[in-house]
Amino acid sequence: TTKKYGGTGLGLSICAHIVKMMNSSIVLHSEIGEGSTFSFILNLPLADEVPHASVDIEVAKEDRPLPKKIILVAEDNKTNQMLMEILLKRLGMEYIIANDGLEAVQVYREQHIDMILMDGSMPNLDGIGATQEILKLQATQHLPKVPIIALTASAIKGSREHFLEMGMDDYLSKPIKSADL
Repeated sequence: TTKKYGGTGLGLSICAHIVKMMNSSIVLHSEIGEGSTFSFILNLPLADEVPHASVDIEVAKEDRPLPKKIILVAEDNKTNQMLMEILLKRLGMEYIIANDGLEAVQVYREQHIDMILMDGSMPNLDGIGATQEILKLQATQHLPKVPIIALTASAIKGSREHFLEMGMDDYLSKPIKSADL
């Protein structure tokens, strides 16, 4: 991991989604210097009252085929890379994986790219730094604008606005949903 306290940054988002599916929500209590507590209350039936049911997961499908594009995925986490590969393959897209911001800028220089999915937090050069380098290349070399979409586990208020102010064109929070992509 490249962070002091590791992980993919998806745990709280996944937990919030699961708790929401069970008609509840997560409550946060935080004190500076003390830490944070996340809690929830579930109203669940007793085990012998639970009906037998199956769960169907629906994958978003387009009514019409999407035009094939080459997507640069700048993501340092191997698990997130695999998830993006699965989602992009399902959409019929070609993709190139860059393991950090420096590699993303290099791939952009060498390859035709239609869109960039840029993780915000990567080693060597973070997503914002890589975005700014790519924007400089576009300006100085008169290259066409390529949309850059921030991918981040940071879903706090103001995150989207921050990434847009830094030159990115849009924002998706992790875990990425097929329909959003």
